[in-house]
Amino acid sequence: MSVAAAVGDGDVVTIDAAIARMEAMQGELEAAAPDGLEWFNGLYTKVTTAVRVGLQAGEYVDDGFIHDLDVAFANRYFDAVRAWESDPRFAPRSWAVLLDARWRHGIMPVQYAAAGVNAHINYDLAQALVTTWNEYGHRHVTGDSQWADYQMITGIFDDKYQEFRSDVLKPEFEKRFDKGRMARAADLSSHVVVNETRQLAWVNGRVLWDLQVAHSWGIVSDRRPDYVEWVLDRQTATAGKLMLVDLGDAPAGAPPEGSAPAATAPAAAVEVEDD
Repeated sequence: MSVAAAVGDGDVVTIDAAIARMEAMQGELEAAAPDGLEWFNGLYTKVTTAVRVGLQAGEYVDDGFIHDLDVAFANRYFDAVRAWESDPRFAPRSWAVLLDARWRHGIMPVQYAAAGVNAHINYDLAQALVTTWNEYGHRHVTGDSQWADYQMITGIFDDKYQEFRSDVLKPEFEKRFDKGRMARAADLSSHVVVNETRQLAWVNGRVLWDLQVAHSWGIVSDRRPDYVEWVLDRQTATAGKLMLVDLGDAPAGAPPEGSAPAATAPAAAVEVEDD
């Protein structure tokens, strides 16, 4: 089986199915290592498993909302990986930044994890919130219990992210993957990546919800596609690029190793892609 086969063709409808799919992906990613996606996928599997434990224990005020939000959230991740595996041009920019760098040298595991968290929270979460609010029985109402449950998940995500950072900072891990550079990579991520961005995702979800309502009432044209592309996707992609800088030891401005570049085409023949 490949990573593409592990992702599958359709959406999952339960948190159990989401975890099973992540675990299948993790098996394929680890077997094909090195693959930078394994670091985010492993972290995300632990987060989702912890959310399921909370659901089984009845820890949330609105279990149905948390379950359905978690499933909608996971399906957006699967959609992005599936799109990239089919044709990288079809993946959202925010995810392509990470997925295009899966086998790049000089990127540390904690950077891959941070870039995955960035793409999944800053691009996917607001849209998953609106998907869930559109489901029967989950409509957003200001002042209800959804925010409190949402904040509980933020705490879980933060705890698991900190555990991940502790694991990858262990000396035995550094000897294998770091070669003395892990401290610099760790500076690029912290609990702020989770806490602040999840709060922003809630705000962005509210904006998308309000744009949806305004469009349904005929007040304005549908502005959601522009908001998703310019505010969520492009800005998230920019942040992801910063998180995936090469932390190698080459001095700033040093030319990359490898063969000389091929001759460039005449300027008139060069096509510029609108990115």
